[in-house]
Amino acid sequence: MALPEILELLEQRREQHLAELVEWTAIPSISAQAQHAGDLRRACDWAADYCHAMGLETEIHPTAGHPAIIARHDAGARAPTVLLYGHYDVQPPEPLELWESPPFIDNWGSGEAVGGNAEPVRDGALYGRGASDNKGQLFAHLAALRGWFEVAGGPPVNLRLLIEGEEEIGSPSLGEFVATHADELRAEWGVVSDGPMLAPGMPAVSYGLRGLAYFQLDISAASADLHSGTHGGAVPNPATALAEFIATLHNPDGSVNLPRFYDDVTPLETAEREALAALEFSDDEYLKGLGAPTLAGEEGYTTLERRWARPTLEVNGIWGGYTGEGAKTVLPARASAKLSCRLVPRQEPAAIEAALRRACAERLPVGVRWTLRVFAGAPAVLTPTDSPGVQAAMHALRTGFGAEPAFIREGGTIPVVADFQSVLGAQPLLIGFALAEDMPHSPNEHFRLDCLYGGIRTSAALWDELARLG
Repeated sequence: MALPEILELLEQRREQHLAELVEWTAIPSISAQAQHAGDLRRACDWAADYCHAMGLETEIHPTAGHPAIIARHDAGARAPTVLLYGHYDVQPPEPLELWESPPFIDNWGSGEAVGGNAEPVRDGALYGRGASDNKGQLFAHLAALRGWFEVAGGPPVNLRLLIEGEEEIGSPSLGEFVATHADELRAEWGVVSDGPMLAPGMPAVSYGLRGLAYFQLDISAASADLHSGTHGGAVPNPATALAEFIATLHNPDGSVNLPRFYDDVTPLETAEREALAALEFSDDEYLKGLGAPTLAGEEGYTTLERRWARPTLEVNGIWGGYTGEGAKTVLPARASAKLSCRLVPRQEPAAIEAALRRACAERLPVGVRWTLRVFAGAPAVLTPTDSPGVQAAMHALRTGFGAEPAFIREGGTIPVVADFQSVLGAQPLLIGFALAEDMPHSPNEHFRLDCLYGGIRTSAALWDELARLG
């Protein structure tokens, strides 16, 4: 049996694996910012070279946006086919001044000190943008697969690997790409590691993802910023109109105040609420890890229910007028906000867009102009917990982390997972190696080294477990 030898090899490679991940996370592959197109290609090439070097048949494909990688390995007609998905793009690192160490070790090649001066590897974790989301978790699979190739010539499954570069902007090109390459990517199982475990030392299999609807609302009035003393009180102020509108988006009980927002929401069943309540989770520890003073949200639901199984509307950014240092007395010509809704099963992004447009039309004052741009939309996903693939993942997590896995939901969104089900016929296996307190999308994002090494062991065991289903 090859697995014990592979696990031993992987333990010997810890320092090498960390150095390789540091190298990959140093690349500022920010998909939301056009000036980083070259960095995205560098990050894509890094992953493709790693796949090719271990023995995977690897090809980089153009898309309407950033390139995607398809890599494959065939173990034989009797072996099951498994799709592994991840992404090489990352979120913008701003605000830079809150980073204790540089978000990207090469600092865009500028040689300037961007972020703090702390070491990127400290306190048992690797700090950097993408360390957790998603380079670190994806790299755990790549390192394990290389162990399989070195010891046994490859994993005992037919593997299809898909790595994209647009997940952090809603995967706008991936749906079409998956449909075009469906014959190459079709699989029985779709493995995704792009989410959290339950807690340190407590691995989990997720059976649900929330969906997403993401918008930008732009409000304008005058053709240019105006002197607030000369014109204030005489013409509409877009910043005021925006603030007043945002103030209408939630009810006093924390629920979302959009027309028919909850019409398609299925109430949580008693059995699921009891199962979530039984998980080892502490509100106090959760707040402590985030540095937040108190909880908030929809009344009548626990923290886990709010995070994983209830729909939300959040303001992701807001701006208008003068925001620089000191005073400048202007009446802004325009103001904008980025708004996102996390959705639960049966809610459709198009319906949420329609509800938000209706709210804008009914609530914004007549004296301003507004436009609503749609940036992303993806449905929620629920998967069964009793499938053979899920049981194989549970066994692999026990091997990787030495603890009994839990069943959880995730509050985030992975747009392509729904396509795995509908287009490729692949049952999702959602096994995250990170932690919620790793600060993904925030300053000082990090990935604990025990999670990295536990993820590598889990991945090595997973291919062995899934091969038994062939």
